[in-house]
Amino acid sequence: DWVVSVFDAVNQRVARSRQHEEFLGGPPAAGLLALMQQPIHEGWTLTPTIEGDKTYTAFTRSASTGWSVAIGIPPSYVDSGALRSLLVYGGGILLSIALAALAALLVGRGIARPMSELGAAALALGRRERLELPDTPIAEIRQVADSLEVAADERTRGEAEREDLLAREREARAIAEEANRSKDEFLAMLGHELRNPLGAISNAALLLGAPDEESRAHARAVIGRQVQHLARMTDDLLDAARAMTGKIVLQRQPMDLAEAAARALTTLRTGGRTGQRRLAQQLEPVWIDADPTRIEQILGNLLGNALKFTPEAGTITVSVAKVGDEAVLRVSDTGMGMSPQLSARVFEPFVQGERPLDRSYGGLGIGLTLVRRLAELHGGSASAESAGPGRGSSFTVRLPAARAPQRSRRRE
Repeated sequence: DWVVSVFDAVNQRVARSRQHEEFLGGPPAAGLLALMQQPIHEGWTLTPTIEGDKTYTAFTRSASTGWSVAIGIPPSYVDSGALRSLLVYGGGILLSIALAALAALLVGRGIARPMSELGAAALALGRRERLELPDTPIAEIRQVADSLEVAADERTRGEAEREDLLAREREARAIAEEANRSKDEFLAMLGHELRNPLGAISNAALLLGAPDEESRAHARAVIGRQVQHLARMTDDLLDAARAMTGKIVLQRQPMDLAEAAARALTTLRTGGRTGQRRLAQQLEPVWIDADPTRIEQILGNLLGNALKFTPEAGTITVSVAKVGDEAVLRVSDTGMGMSPQLSARVFEPFVQGERPLDRSYGGLGIGLTLVRRLAELHGGSASAESAGPGRGSSFTVRLPAARAPQRSRRRE
């Protein structure tokens, strides 16, 4: 089996795809360690794993962090295609020579021309060229020609399998590198998001010893706000972990999606978070069978995302409508917009757009991940659209519509 390991800047193992806990914190295998200690950023070698299994081991080191990713591939994956092709080539050539000698003994010079053509075909097979097989009534020569054709087909299949294995290896390496990059970015974001509230709490704690009550009251208020911020951040991380592992349990009940959206907008306005941004709404009553708390979380994350990336004097539009048998919630803005590449990945964990150096757009990049996962848990979906950077974005959540309760239908 393949083995993937991640090492920090001092070559200590921080993750391993096999027996992770047993070898966590340890060094690489001796052969890999010797390779990694060379002044290179990537390389490969044939070395035993910690368990003693022989593997082709390749590694690459991040130039910015010094962290490394190593992938161990069993020799059978790498060598089997080449060995099979070699056996096919050698067998075909040896068979051709043996049959040619036998035919020469039996029929003499009468088969010299087709045998010469057969030899040329065998050479073409070895050179990976197109085969020109002889047209002859001699059954034995026809049989050899057919065998060469089969060998050529086997060679083609073997090369295709080898290319497929190489493509998989490249894909696995790219995935590992992307995971390592995302991890580094997440750790940087987490450090930044923790540093600000902790710094504010530290400064406020010093003010608690001030002689005047006004300073102490201000310090207590700052500590309270920052503790709430840290609690929300922790809750988001826990919710993201539960959502990605399927451990969220929904408390479903009939609810009007339009009413929930209206309440979220009212909370946003009264909380003074909108600044000079304009909030527009187009709300059509649509009933769904959902968990009210999780729907509020979807609305809060979508609106919070729109606020972060919509400048002052911009517009945020919230619409709710019934389309077919679906309740469609859409939050659109006139903000920064997204590239097509970011639109395709914006719901993945820890994915965020480009941010300015002052990092004025905070967050850990998990809000939209929660939106999509919560929508899926309700049997729905989430999607994102943008005409491009600087042209705004639109986020759409589709949920199965439900029949309105009898009492609500009578009021209507």
